[in-house]
Amino acid sequence: MKACLFFADSPIKIDKHPKSQTAQEGSKVKFKCRGQGKSTKLWYQWFKDGESLPNKNAPILVLDPVQLRDFGYYMCNVSYQDSSGEGSKSSLAKLNVTPD
Repeated sequence: MKACLFFADSPIKIDKHPKSQTAQEGSKVKFKCRGQGKSTKLWYQWFKDGESLPNKNAPILVLDPVQLRDFGYYMCNVSYQDSSGEGSKSSLAKLNVTPD
């Protein structure tokens, strides 16, 4: 019987987590997330209040112009692009939006 070796991707470390902020309605908001891993092919996915944000797959999430409905908690998940693994989750960042 032959042994089969399976090497999982090395864990991804998030070294830049998004930061909580307060913004005035109509202004521009940026959340930044950066992961480091063995591969340079990292995949980013942003979430708001636990729900995936479609087509928000860059290390920087830009909300421009920010609206009152954007209030909530944001986080990113960083995984390897060619892997089905869960990846690493950033800490939560709260966005408070004040009326114009």
